[in-house]
Amino acid sequence: MKNLKIKLLTGLIAFSCITSANAATATAPMQITATVDAKCNLTASNMNFANAQPGSMTTTISGSTTFGVECTKDTSYILSFNMGLYSSGIGGTRRLKHTSKTEYLNYSMRVGATTIDDMNILAGTGQGFGTVNTQTINGDLTLPGNASTGSYSDTVTVTITY
Repeated sequence: MKNLKIKLLTGLIAFSCITSANAATATAPMQITATVDAKCNLTASNMNFANAQPGSMTTTISGSTTFGVECTKDTSYILSFNMGLYSSGIGGTRRLKHTSKTEYLNYSMRVGATTIDDMNILAGTGQGFGTVNTQTINGDLTLPGNASTGSYSDTVTVTITY
């Protein structure tokens, strides 16, 4: 048995020497890369001026809402707001339209002290996903004393370019 172990061990050593003597290696660099694409998400909530009650004179009613921007870190973006479906034209006034009549109520929007009109944009830089840049939009509705009862609405489109 001892003799068999010695023969096996001698054979393994010899095979190992032959294999080592005939083995060759080569190396090559393998580059690993990744690209993070710019991406932004935009959320907006509806603005409601609530149940406006006209008086004998023109009244201004305030409302507010928020929108949020979430972009990949260091992504520059620009927000633009159109004038809505019922504006009085380029450079004109935003208006809510009565649902069944051709009557309008003028309103305006602003972020902080900046009025949002058709020439105005807001710019920013993404802070990374998980960090939402939330802004409050304030609005003022001009309610004339002779406003008809009923619902009025408009749709403003907010666009993010990045």
